[in-house]
Amino acid sequence: MSEKRSDVTIAIVGSGGEGVVSAGEILLRAAAQDGLFGMMVKSYGPQIRGGESLAQVRLQETPVLSQGDALDALVVLSWENFFRFSTEIVVRKGGSIFHDSDERVPEDLPFPPDTRFLAVPFLQTAKRVAGSALTKNIVALGFLATWFGLPPGGFQKEIAERFAGKGEPVVTANLKSFEAGMALAEAHASRVRHRWSGVAHAPKLILTGNEAISLGALFAGVRFFAGYPITPASEIMEWMARELPKVDGVFVQAEDEIAALTMVIGASFGGAKAMTATSGPGLSLMTEAMGLAAMAELPIVIVDVQRGGPSTGIPTKTSQADLLHTVFGGHGNLPRIVLAPVDVADAIHIIVHAFYLAEKYQLPVLVLSDQFLGQRLEVIRPVDFQALSDQVIDRIRPSEEELIAYRRFKITETGVSPITMPGMKGGMYTAAGIEHDEMGRPTSDADIHEKMTWKRWKKLQTVEQREANLLWHDGDADARVGIMTWGSTKGVVEEAVSRLRREGFKLATLVPRRLVPLPVAPIQAFLDRLQALLVVELSTGQFHTFLNSQLRLPDTVRLCQRAGAAPFTVGEIVNAIKEVHAA
Repeated sequence: MSEKRSDVTIAIVGSGGEGVVSAGEILLRAAAQDGLFGMMVKSYGPQIRGGESLAQVRLQETPVLSQGDALDALVVLSWENFFRFSTEIVVRKGGSIFHDSDERVPEDLPFPPDTRFLAVPFLQTAKRVAGSALTKNIVALGFLATWFGLPPGGFQKEIAERFAGKGEPVVTANLKSFEAGMALAEAHASRVRHRWSGVAHAPKLILTGNEAISLGALFAGVRFFAGYPITPASEIMEWMARELPKVDGVFVQAEDEIAALTMVIGASFGGAKAMTATSGPGLSLMTEAMGLAAMAELPIVIVDVQRGGPSTGIPTKTSQADLLHTVFGGHGNLPRIVLAPVDVADAIHIIVHAFYLAEKYQLPVLVLSDQFLGQRLEVIRPVDFQALSDQVIDRIRPSEEELIAYRRFKITETGVSPITMPGMKGGMYTAAGIEHDEMGRPTSDADIHEKMTWKRWKKLQTVEQREANLLWHDGDADARVGIMTWGSTKGVVEEAVSRLRREGFKLATLVPRRLVPLPVAPIQAFLDRLQALLVVELSTGQFHTFLNSQLRLPDTVRLCQRAGAAPFTVGEIVNAIKEVHAA
């Protein structure tokens, strides 16, 4: 039978050595070559090597906003490893389970009664065709491609490119395995012959959030990166290690996060655009040095790819629980800017803007990502880098006249004063963490401390007055129920709201992408027209606490919150909105 589809979600589960993630990546990239959009999320155990793996791929003819609530199909390469993800895997009614015929199907599986089970000889076919069990994931890909009506050309190209470095015999074995998998699907007359329509074969980018941040930072002009490995931010460091030397940049793997950030501060003092990337535990260690950057008024960018916590927590799972630490953490009156991208494409825009703000206002800028955004692989439209070029700027330098009696920390209308770099004649000054006067001379004078504190704080007021608000909003102008969220949760909220608006609900959504300084005036205008507000966040209420500290919230406020580890589903948000509407 034939069925027209525009949205399919597929998952593959198995052990870490069975090529689960590789198969998911090939599936996504092949579909993108045939014009589809997609998103792949992966889940794996906390161990360093081996263990269980899950790759979930959602394909659509339009940009994908969330990972998908339920699976149309699940490929089980190993039932033993399936049970480690049993709470994460949801199969829709009428969905299909394709499992290896060499494995017995366990009892008491958590699937709907009408789930279709199909035993497929993935392992036997791999051994027969390629002489190795290693290609059974590729056999499964061939089966899926035919079952869901995906053209084979993109798969064959991706397979050839992925295994090219291992020699022609390996490439040939994998291509034969793919073709054998296609034949297995063709043999089943009961399969649904999916037809995709309206697919645009326009150029696309395929990036993870971590890759997007790295690419955007390089475009913004970063030339120094120091970091320490930490999940789930390590891919940024690994990307910089490969790419920075190609543009005469410097990469350093430091001995810890404290050393990494202080190296970044030193590089910035030397005139380089500099950054680091970390996760919650590392950010905790960096907090003192953030104060040094703020006091010395040096531009730095810190990316925090959040994970489950506290302490070691769950390194491989997502969370939004670093928010209060990021916006309020640090001793003294520590000015900083905090930005939060909402998806992979936005990560490029936000990191470019982060360097723009850091260089222009000479202070720390933190970018809050998370594991869900940082490690998911997403198909996006090409980014217009030319449109971003006006945000690639250099810090303000002093004039010859200003260098005659150089006041590095001169009090100005904007809070920003011209900065030199080592070697500039007449531009020497002390860049220290101790309080100082306009010349940079240490002082403990209360009056000077008052003036210099407000000088540094004035930068945030200037940002709020002069820079873009970075607010994403959508919905009905006359809506009386509003939804606010932040970061990567925006996509699932957008999809839920779009679904309910098609059903006749009047709703409006607002998502701040700049959290500090928060654009208070436009957000307050949004809130003032609401009767009820739903706050959605992957934490124990930190976003609600933050909003409540900055704004007058409506009388009726409901929270849709979880501690993290798994991103929200569209269904969760839909139900939460309906409850607010019914109240």
